[in-house]
Amino acid sequence: MAEITAILVSYRRPENMGRLVDALRAQTVVPELILVNNWDMQTWGIGRAVFVPWNAGPMMRYLLAPYVETPWVMTIDDDVMPGDAEFVADALALAKRRPGTITSAAGRGLHREPPYYRGEPWGNAEIVLAKLTVFHRDLLRRVGLPPMWEPAMFRSDDIWFSLEVGRGQPVHWADEGLSSRLIALPEGGPDVALSLQPEHLAGRNAACRWWLEHRQ
Repeated sequence: MAEITAILVSYRRPENMGRLVDALRAQTVVPELILVNNWDMQTWGIGRAVFVPWNAGPMMRYLLAPYVETPWVMTIDDDVMPGDAEFVADALALAKRRPGTITSAAGRGLHREPPYYRGEPWGNAEIVLAKLTVFHRDLLRRVGLPPMWEPAMFRSDDIWFSLEVGRGQPVHWADEGLSSRLIALPEGGPDVALSLQPEHLAGRNAACRWWLEHRQ
């Protein structure tokens, strides 16, 4: 039985998803795959798939994560893919060294005053970017959903997940080595990629501000 499940979210990047699925199936440690398709009914041969008739955003993967059958979970965006066959094995080994935290390819910090969302060196980080995360399934047991009346909160799933797990402390690990081993795939422009939308950074700052005011 597999030791890790990769939950994939697709939105209008079908070529990317095909390449990502092929790369994951070619790993020395092959993860179980779960797909959330926010665009159409393609599955890329993935047996466990959820179809959403609107762009439900990446938060869906954290809603599914508590129900995976493996102890470890990986999330990976559809604008990157592993650059070598040992990637999943090494990411899993790194995460096992810090079982109570989230391992990521990149991280950010949290300011207590504006701007709330800021850059962070590699290593310990308060916020891990959702481009790639690896964590133990049990972390989800103590993480609630963000307030759904705030669209920015719903979209900033990595901020919510990181801050709820770490309670605002730099306990997560952003690994430069993992980041360097990811291959960038096309982002698809501002109609596809949230990070390319003009209001994206403002939404992230709003998400951090809300957490500091209401959850810390």
